[in-house]
Amino acid sequence: TELDACLIDLSTQTSVSRKVAKMSKAEQIDIMNGLFERDLDEAIRKVFFYLDPDSLKQSRCVSWEWNNFIMYRMWNSKTWRKKLKRRLESRWRNRRQVPITELAETGNTVMSMECDEQTVYCGLSNGG
Repeated sequence: TELDACLIDLSTQTSVSRKVAKMSKAEQIDIMNGLFERDLDEAIRKVFFYLDPDSLKQSRCVSWEWNNFIMYRMWNSKTWRKKLKRRLESRWRNRRQVPITELAETGNTVMSMECDEQTVYCGLSNGG
């Protein structure tokens, strides 16, 4: 079955990623449900571990079972929490740098900062 093929390939994350990417969302959820039915916690952890942060967060919304697994068997596990934190920190440090397109030198102190996906806004000591 497709589930068995993916379980055999779990040791090579890229191979699994390619196979899963070719599947429909329903097929992907069926595989995950098969892993849950067989209580294959280690395999489930590996699947969730390789998701990007947004996908991991979205996975919590799929079902009560997925949410509880992520929250209690991953985040509440010292080992897996440490692995997740290291991975997230590594992604943050190694991500593509955004070029600075404008940097005004005002001589004022930055009092606060806010940002969105494209811009960083600074509140200056002179109110600017």
